[in-house]
Amino acid sequence: MQSVASKAGVSRMTVSLALRNDPRISEKTRARIVKIADELGYKPDPKIQRLIGYLRDTNLKDNHCTVAYIDSVDSGGLVIDSYLHRLRAGMKARAADVGIALEQIDLRKEDYSAARLQQILVNRGISGVIVLPPAESFDELKSAWEPFPLVLGVSRPTAVQAHRVITDNFSAMSLAVKSVLARGFKRPCLVTNVINEAHQAYQNTAAFVRTLQVNEASSSAEMIFYLDHRAPSVEQDRIFCEGVVQGGYDVVIVDVCGAGYSRIRQLLAQCASVATCDMNLNHTISSASGVDRNPERIGAIMVEQLYSAIQHNHKGMPSTPTTTAVCGEWFDGDSLSVY
Repeated sequence: MQSVASKAGVSRMTVSLALRNDPRISEKTRARIVKIADELGYKPDPKIQRLIGYLRDTNLKDNHCTVAYIDSVDSGGLVIDSYLHRLRAGMKARAADVGIALEQIDLRKEDYSAARLQQILVNRGISGVIVLPPAESFDELKSAWEPFPLVLGVSRPTAVQAHRVITDNFSAMSLAVKSVLARGFKRPCLVTNVINEAHQAYQNTAAFVRTLQVNEASSSAEMIFYLDHRAPSVEQDRIFCEGVVQGGYDVVIVDVCGAGYSRIRQLLAQCASVATCDMNLNHTISSASGVDRNPERIGAIMVEQLYSAIQHNHKGMPSTPTTTAVCGEWFDGDSLSVY
């Protein structure tokens, strides 16, 4: 598989998805990878396929337990909803593999106190807890989690010490910048929304500037645009569109989610002769190029880490919490062509 990936200029994961006809890979890319695989005579190793099936079938399904996952966000728009849907799908698939039952606790439906929430978890026989992003009310409900193994899916600072599984934001942005430069673009700019959590915004902007510097491309603060979707205005939109055109940028890296996503896509459609790539790739937009944050993989690892803690009878907050940062995956699409 590595030889196919090297010749195609993509990752092993992209090859694997393409050979399984996964819709996340564009038809053009799938056809190219299949052709290269045929030329190289690549065939999946049947012994490895049988081994994978054996390991899946003989996993620890007899050790049943129930894990709660905590939801706390209303619809956050196309990007956030898609991310959370795929995150849950990854959790459910891995939970089924290891024999874990998942039970949702939706903080949107009721105003829980910490004591009442803890009692609910105990009464339902919950063995561990996964907290999904954005983890609203997480700190306020701190005492509810204390008796349970816990895995957290957000990177922002919290009052609770917990193991985390998150996106590697720095490497994702670096991957996006290197990918557009490798495809011949000379002058990228970044647009982000100011509602992004500060620590994540710092990581992303630092990665953007640093990767340009390492690759000897021009970089400056003027290449980063901030849009506040909480207070949209015609003037702000005009300044952004004029800035992109007058700055001579040939590609816009979009790091916008939530309610501002639809707005930024509309604005970019007004900017003539500019290509785009998306830092929060949503595969319902089939033509987009950009970075897939691998939410299914993040969800699966969250389940694996929690299951390990349960198996080792770990209770409460860890003395030394760990963070697992999952790298993103680049996908080619049509959006790197001019609008």
